[in-house]
Amino acid sequence: MVTKKACIPAMLLTGFLLICVIGTLGAGGIAEKKFVPDGTVEIVVPADSGGASDLLAHIIASLLGQSLHPVEFKVVFKPGGSGTAALAYVNGRKDADQTLLVANTSQILAILEERKNLPLTPIARLATDPILLVVPADSGYSDLAMFVNSASAEELLVGTADAFDRYCVARMNSEIGLTLRTIYFNSALPVINGMLEGSLDAGILNPSEAMEGVAAGKLRILAAFSETDLPVLSFAGLGYGELAFQLSRYLFGPQGMHDEARLFWSEALSIMTQRREWESGYLEQNHLHGEYLDSTMARSYLETEELPRLHSILDMDAP
Repeated sequence: MVTKKACIPAMLLTGFLLICVIGTLGAGGIAEKKFVPDGTVEIVVPADSGGASDLLAHIIASLLGQSLHPVEFKVVFKPGGSGTAALAYVNGRKDADQTLLVANTSQILAILEERKNLPLTPIARLATDPILLVVPADSGYSDLAMFVNSASAEELLVGTADAFDRYCVARMNSEIGLTLRTIYFNSALPVINGMLEGSLDAGILNPSEAMEGVAAGKLRILAAFSETDLPVLSFAGLGYGELAFQLSRYLFGPQGMHDEARLFWSEALSIMTQRREWESGYLEQNHLHGEYLDSTMARSYLETEELPRLHSILDMDAP
């Protein structure tokens, strides 16, 4: 287990909110104190250090640490077991109200592959990543139409780093009538290297993974799996309206987290996402969209949109 600590003193989020949360008078006339964190709060990452989930956990620890001082936020890494190691650790913690878990759509899918359910308490959806179809800049594919024409005539090979990437390719095959093949790697770096070395025809990446190669003139983005056009064209904007989905980044609590704690953390995060450090220091620098959903809306989105889609991915045959 690797642990990192983040405890940054001083500075309230927006003045009076968060620290003193006192309930209304109860039936017996005694004021009931709502949940307020104290001591140490753990933010669990279901992966090794150094990735996008690590970055999200530390920006949360930093910004909330400033507003909830002297509470200490400790980032804990629990890789392994396709996310089930982190799940078991989070749900095994005695202090459920002071245990948080960052997880994205791909990590949720990995848990569902093992467990078929998601025994966690949704606290918020914090951001979304557009998902990109990327090719080597010297591939000769200057736009999506050229790529589709070539893929219609031969089986091109696309690099993927998780099951959600493979789902993107499968949906392309289904909606456009292609026969793209995929090869799986355990991170985005081999996908990028494979394109640069000429062993891969394309790759599925998120913006933070692709932008360095794009800026260096080595990679080209052909389209984004998005409902609207971004700095690049979306599949929907190019006439493929069914190819519109995204990677969501969530914060969860353990299954046993109390409602008072769930609501506290949801509101704390809502205020956090309005800060300049979040907007410019995290979202803009990592090419993310700030599509915040509070606890109630995040649960609804998971139940009606995210989980049904992920279960359909588990039922499909990967290309």
